[in-house]
Amino acid sequence: MLLNTVLLLLPILAYVSAQYETHSIGTCDLEPYILKLLTCDNHFFTAMRKDPEGDCGLRYKEAEFCYWKEIRGCYVDLYEGERLNSEVGSIMTQFPSEEAFCEGTGLGPIDFSEYHTNPCDASYTQESQDCTRGLIMMYQNNPADTRLCSTYRESISCVQRVTDQYCTLDLEDFAHAWVDVHMKIDHNPFCAEITSLGNRSHSCGLLLLLVLIALLHLL
Repeated sequence: MLLNTVLLLLPILAYVSAQYETHSIGTCDLEPYILKLLTCDNHFFTAMRKDPEGDCGLRYKEAEFCYWKEIRGCYVDLYEGERLNSEVGSIMTQFPSEEAFCEGTGLGPIDFSEYHTNPCDASYTQESQDCTRGLIMMYQNNPADTRLCSTYRESISCVQRVTDQYCTLDLEDFAHAWVDVHMKIDHNPFCAEITSLGNRSHSCGLLLLLVLIALLHLL
């Protein structure tokens, strides 16, 4: 899901650390974990933008390995051997599919109705999907389209408006906290110059929110 909010950098650094300290993945805190996975997204979309006719399946495998490496780093101090492989492998089986990356189907907003705690009214699903429909079609037509940068940003703003109107997030809930982190991360992988992951004024990573599905299955 894409979310957008305008916030000052320094106060948010403290806010994020305080709000999400109870949520973690292995030994990794929630926000640093998400930032690492967004880096994996960056590599994939940058490669697609530079060579849209290249082997998307190969690039997906590279992104998948990047995810695996980052996840493993969060569990390597807790487990070893087969137990480590099992923990990491169980998460990886639920990660975004090749279709989600290569066909852009993972660029749609999260559907909270799938989870045990749905903070959104019934109108949220359709209206949030309307926000990203044009983005998905544009990406499917040409992943190197320079308009994706601004279209992605517009989708962020649109989904944020819909979320603010129809949803109430509870930061004690892992799923809601995951989404809220994305409200504070400035990141756009579709621009020629990728937005710095250290800033916080817009969030993105719709594909990454599919990762949330994987983690919720394990909680």
